[in-house]
Amino acid sequence: MSSTPIIEAEKLTKDFNGFVAVDHISFTVKSGEIFGFLGPNGAGKTTTVRMLCTLTRPTAGSARIAGCDVRTEQDKVRRAIGIIFQDPSLDDRLTARENLRFHGLIYKVPGSEINKRIQEGLEWMELAERSNEGETNLILQYKNLFGSSFVFAPDADKIDAGRQVRGFH
Repeated sequence: MSSTPIIEAEKLTKDFNGFVAVDHISFTVKSGEIFGFLGPNGAGKTTTVRMLCTLTRPTAGSARIAGCDVRTEQDKVRRAIGIIFQDPSLDDRLTARENLRFHGLIYKVPGSEINKRIQEGLEWMELAERSNEGETNLILQYKNLFGSSFVFAPDADKIDAGRQVRGFH
């Protein structure tokens, strides 16, 4: 495991017109570590993730993702992360392969790379043998792992900023 930080937050703060949602938190996550936010509703977990993903601008403090500043290098941060949403944006009328191709177009993956990256992603997710089945046939565990962001994010370290694991057995 590398000692290089993949996520760094220093006194990260978000204030919504007097309501402090995130209050000067600091932490470091090294490449290869597993890290998560735990806490009750309203504790600031989602707001923190939104700041790290550049969807919400911090009020104070700083954060870096893969060495890139979330305030000033938003495009670089977004290329370094992969987000898997709680309710994946999969079309149940499409196969796994077709869903990945659609997401590849959204991610603007060059045509010369798309088939290779789809196949690598399907193999990584252990879905290659089931790639032509409809999405509705994928078991829940695979659906939750089915993150086109992992297939189409750059080859650099990938940061999963919100994998949903509800329903795993």
